[in-house]
Amino acid sequence: MKILTAGIDIGGTRVKLCLFDGNKFFDEKIFEINPEEDFLTGIIEYLNGIEELEGVGFGIPGVIEDGKILKFAPNLPFLFGKNLEKEIKEKLKVKNVYFDNDCHMNAYGEWKLGKAKGLECFIFLTLGTGVGGAVFIEKKLFRGYKNLGAEFGHITVDPEGPVCNCGNRGCLESYASKNGIRNFLFKKKKEGAQHFLTKNPEKVEPEVVYKFAKNGDLLALECFKYIGWALGIALSDFAKVFSPQKFIIGGGIANAFEIFYPYILEEYSQRVPSYLLNIPVEKAELSDKAGMYGACLYAYDRVSEKK
Repeated sequence: MKILTAGIDIGGTRVKLCLFDGNKFFDEKIFEINPEEDFLTGIIEYLNGIEELEGVGFGIPGVIEDGKILKFAPNLPFLFGKNLEKEIKEKLKVKNVYFDNDCHMNAYGEWKLGKAKGLECFIFLTLGTGVGGAVFIEKKLFRGYKNLGAEFGHITVDPEGPVCNCGNRGCLESYASKNGIRNFLFKKKKEGAQHFLTKNPEKVEPEVVYKFAKNGDLLALECFKYIGWALGIALSDFAKVFSPQKFIIGGGIANAFEIFYPYILEEYSQRVPSYLLNIPVEKAELSDKAGMYGACLYAYDRVSEKK
């Protein structure tokens, strides 16, 4: 069955999109956005220009109540509080339009094509501008009441930690994200560290810190140790609640997985009972394409069900 769908992965600083025809992904695009300004007009015009398009999936970094109202989006102020059906769906020619949290779409892609394929229960985290989370239980995405659950990036790993964009202190996102990396560098600058990375922490990108770490830089390595520590605490709590078959970590910061992975295990192993020690922690297979692939596949599957 040939069905053409589009997948849109909206992040805090960039949008990724592609098309899927049931056999292959194609026409992949990535472009930068300002999360405080209108970036939807260009996306809508592009989608309305695609003939035979039957469905669109959107992955959006925030909490989407009842599949349409963006109730919580600390990294995407332009869309915060808006009705996605009015802002997007009603302006599109295609009628089959699906909105979900971006990490849910990432997890869906990984479940269909990647490291989670065939699993009944797993937890997926995306480490990017913020931290997204998703959990599959009995091969179904757990959403919570009104689709408001599984905000794993905003669980507390340190009650005395830095203030998060959400207003809480010590969220996982305050450590294991681009924002977390900058928090760490600001802290080191305040302590008097003299380093290239601490000159302008607000401008440092994770890939730069990763390059320093690969070359053995002590400050960069400490930064990723910090990330592994926070993830180890968080995963130990998730393990006790869900007992998943696997933890999968994606997003841009997962490019440094081999550096912070040992620190995850070091912290995790100290915090869980012996029967939870052997849950694998793995890097996502689809990398930073999981979100747009997952959004395509989610739309494709929903449209297929209607045929």
